Amino acid sequence: MLAQVRDPALVAERLTSRELFDNAETFREYTLLLRNQFATLPAEAQQQIVGFVQAGPAWDASPEDADRWRLRQLAQFGDTLPADQQAPYEALVGRFGPPEQDDDQFQFVEFVGPTAPADAAAMVALADDDLLHMLATWAPNPDWRAPSPEGLRLELLKAVEQDRARFAVLAARFADLDPTYGRGLLAGLTSALTPQPKAPATGGTNAGVDDTAPSETDAGDRTVFEWTPVLAFGQAVLDRPRLLPGRPPTGDGHRDPGWIWCRQQLADLLAQGLRHDHMPPNDGDTVLALLAQLTEDPEPDEEYERADGRDDPATTAINTVRGCAVIALMQYALWRHQHRPDGQPARLDDAMRAILEAHLDPGIEPTTAIRAVYGQFFDALTVCDPQWARDEVETIFDRTARSRLGAAAWEAYLRFNRPVQQTYNLLTPWYVDSVTALSQQQAASVPASAGPDTDADQIRNHLVQHLARLYGHGVITLDADSPVEAFTRHAPLEPRAKFIEVLGIMLHNTRLCCIERSLAILTEDLPSGGASNPFATVVGEATSPPLMPPDPVSEAGRPKILRSRSRGSAQSNSPRSTRSTGRTAR
Repeated sequence: MLAQVRDPALVAERLTSRELFDNAETFREYTLLLRNQFATLPAEAQQQIVGFVQAGPAWDASPEDADRWRLRQLAQFGDTLPADQQAPYEALVGRFGPPEQDDDQFQFVEFVGPTAPADAAAMVALADDDLLHMLATWAPNPDWRAPSPEGLRLELLKAVEQDRARFAVLAARFADLDPTYGRGLLAGLTSALTPQPKAPATGGTNAGVDDTAPSETDAGDRTVFEWTPVLAFGQAVLDRPRLLPGRPPTGDGHRDPGWIWCRQQLADLLAQGLRHDHMPPNDGDTVLALLAQLTEDPEPDEEYERADGRDDPATTAINTVRGCAVIALMQYALWRHQHRPDGQPARLDDAMRAILEAHLDPGIEPTTAIRAVYGQFFDALTVCDPQWARDEVETIFDRTARSRLGAAAWEAYLRFNRPVQQTYNLLTPWYVDSVTALSQQQAASVPASAGPDTDADQIRNHLVQHLARLYGHGVITLDADSPVEAFTRHAPLEPRAKFIEVLGIMLHNTRLCCIERSLAILTEDLPSGGASNPFATVVGEATSPPLMPPDPVSEAGRPKILRSRSRGSAQSNSPRSTRSTGRTAR
């Protein structure tokens, strides 16, 4: 409209708006107005618009991407391009070719995600040398819709899944390629080791519910590949720079910023190989050496956690290099425990102890993300080394000077572990403290059926589930000093209703003694002072629906599934965009 109805002041206002200059949705309209009215603008306004181009894009772009952006912006001027910008424009055209014109009012474009110059089947069909040559020499077209390195990485990942044995042998040669493709290789090998979930059971409303059995998966055809070249490539990854000069530290949506994302993918691969026992026992020392280096990676730090404050510590852990490395270290401890000689007592080796104890020092490891991993795997640590767990429990779940670290470990423990006698004996004071804190809360104003709304609600529900399970399995009794007795007397209505809900789940396919204990807590007076049973109030007043919806597995206390944010593209299959996907916009 402004191109037809002249209003010099309004035209100048619109064209000197940096917001409109950067707005992709008004790019065509801005370009038409710029070409029609630029020559009529005051010199000051003209220089301001040229200054937008010289300043570069508003995002963190690499030097090459910034120059491509400047070429496109200078092309917006058309015949009105200032004389002093002709030479820079021609130099950019000489480097990248003339920009594609996007001002056709009848042109519609659909972008469905990153694409590749060759699909997985084509890469599998190539000879080894030809494939590596293609990955080393292929250069993308500057058009944003053209095939990209990220698209090629995704196809490479699929190719590795299809022919993992062949690509494992080639792994060491990927050290000379762009790290984007190294990450694709590692992600494909990780996927090849990951069991696929079984189809859910069918039947009645409680079909497939088992209070004790872990979630099942189908291992399928998971042939072990040759680990020696893969581990050699892992060391090469660690020997290369985390960030490459000229690349944005959060990625540009096309290429990785350096080898940092390969580091996280390496940790994920090692964790999968250890967890599913695909690692050759003779490679244990090599694996531990790699993990020791990965646990020294600077990501995350306290500044990272503050900037990434939308995530809880456990989620931050699975989206960072050191977090994934410490998780892999825990899997290594379990793997070593599984392969220890007959008759050897359960004990972490000295190297493992040294690494774990170093990261329990707040002066060395101040992040809640890493401390949460200790809580997440505390049950495993008590199995691998009961004495070490007893010695370090006060440090891991610190309730004193570094209470935020201890709280992160405790909350992760509640979320990811099923309570058992051994861990309860070590953690009884923490259960008592949590029940005391819960009892001091005011009764919730929403019914139990509303579900958890916040992280605090979820942690509270996990605590209630722990108490119900410990009581249902006879670990905790209704004695006067029992945490359950204090809970039943003083906790708000909603948690007590949740307690009954979990007991109801446990009544399905469980032992008679559990049924008897459930009936006892609902019908008998509790020992404290002969007072009436407070659960009569819960049964009479709670307005919750049936005890549990058809699929109660996750609510019943099985570990909550965390979602890693993919690095790279929205269709990425690997660890961080806004890391739903890229460190592109972390």
